[in-house]
Amino acid sequence: MRQRRIVFHSIPDYSGNARAIYEYAKAHHPSYDLTWLAEQYHQPEWWSQLGIACVPIDSFGRLLALTKADLLVTTHGIGFAPQRSKYNTLTYALRMMRGLRPFPTVLNLGHGRGPKGTGNTSSDESQWTWSSLLRFFDRFFISKSLLLSHLIAASYAIHPSRIFVTGEPRNDWLLEPGARARLEGVLDVSLGNRTAVLYAPTFRDDDRGHSGGGDSMLPDNVKAVFDSEPLARVLEQENAICVLKLHPRDERVVASLREAVYPPLHVLHSRDLHQAGLDLYEVLGGFDLLITDYSSLYMDFLLLDRPVLFYVPDLARYGDMRGFKLEPLEFWMPGPQTSSMDELVAEVGRSLSHPERYRQERHQVASLVHRHRDAASSGRAWDMIETLLRMRHRLV
Repeated sequence: MRQRRIVFHSIPDYSGNARAIYEYAKAHHPSYDLTWLAEQYHQPEWWSQLGIACVPIDSFGRLLALTKADLLVTTHGIGFAPQRSKYNTLTYALRMMRGLRPFPTVLNLGHGRGPKGTGNTSSDESQWTWSSLLRFFDRFFISKSLLLSHLIAASYAIHPSRIFVTGEPRNDWLLEPGARARLEGVLDVSLGNRTAVLYAPTFRDDDRGHSGGGDSMLPDNVKAVFDSEPLARVLEQENAICVLKLHPRDERVVASLREAVYPPLHVLHSRDLHQAGLDLYEVLGGFDLLITDYSSLYMDFLLLDRPVLFYVPDLARYGDMRGFKLEPLEFWMPGPQTSSMDELVAEVGRSLSHPERYRQERHQVASLVHRHRDAASSGRAWDMIETLLRMRHRLV
């Protein structure tokens, strides 16, 4: 029996659910032929040191990898339409010459399932077009619960039977011990008995009209947090530090941002994690409080049963722009919802002093979005992969 070939892809490179599955496969199933498609292939020695067979995503190597692949495991998709890349058209042709489907079977692991609209559930019409293209491919999804499976089915025009409730593999890291020590290492700080607060907003699709560099490129909600002296005072009073982790799309805009710009707060960049060989979820468990907005990150943070605070000054605008697939938001956001810095500062103090607040609401939402609350999602997802490969072998 020939060696099974699996191609992996994620944004950012080597992160999230795809990385978790890849590392699980290397540790427990070394006989598989694994290849990674890199979005940014400017550090080939880094990939080589990790022992990862890697090819640039927009290269001839991609053509060869996808022509031979039995399965593509991705967090985002890599642009399946012929016009997205010249290599797609060649891939279709070569695979069909070999008597195969025009594109390998795709397992979409996702990169977060939160309240904001995606695919057909989004207010953004360009997302609808993307969903309509995907229906032509042999694809499967994983999910965290039956409820989220139905939302995935509606968002991406896929039958629920092709969605498997395995839990998200990256949550295995979230539930592992040692996160606080890893967080101290990547921040290069000693936390001691201080409380760690994470501010992790999602990106905004709209053009904010910023024309300068540095902090002038910050989204308005983020700049308000960084400019807040009252927030800095509350953090000091509560013996806490606050760490900003921007969405990767916003990180590209403010790549040079560092705590030197705003001394009271720390900045955690994806490249810091990358250089430390870590994923965000490997340090996420080191935080005591999460401040966010419409990001899916809080859905997974609920597994830790720690306070979540929502800063949503642009709620109406974001709803018009992107839309929400979970309503009412008051239910699905199990924590204080603030729309001004004054409200946010007050709630940060209350949440740090009384972390038990909203515990019942957190448990209720967690029960709906997480069927599995253990550190075994990678194993379940891998079992699904082997099932798909067996099915595909019978069809070829």
